[in-house]
Amino acid sequence: MTEEDTLKLFTNLSRPAVDSMLRDLMSRARELGLAAMADLLDGTEEHSAEELDGIVGHCLRIARADPAHKRLVAELEMIQMNLEKLKGDPQCGNEAH
Repeated sequence: MTEEDTLKLFTNLSRPAVDSMLRDLMSRARELGLAAMADLLDGTEEHSAEELDGIVGHCLRIARADPAHKRLVAELEMIQMNLEKLKGDPQCGNEAH
């Protein structure tokens, strides 16, 4: 698999896959004592892709404040790349799914 293939694999996630990843991140944020991030990620499946972009951006600011949270940052950045694609999808961009 080429680097380009790998990038496509991780930037072509469906909305349900993104929602699943956000739920996992919410659980890990709670385990790490990041209550503010966990609260932001609670119920994200009810938000549009555009709203999620703002939520994920805020979560990134929280995670980047501590170098120990590099994995969270990487996963949030991957989700953010997918949200850019989903915002352009008429099925996911303006309504929550």
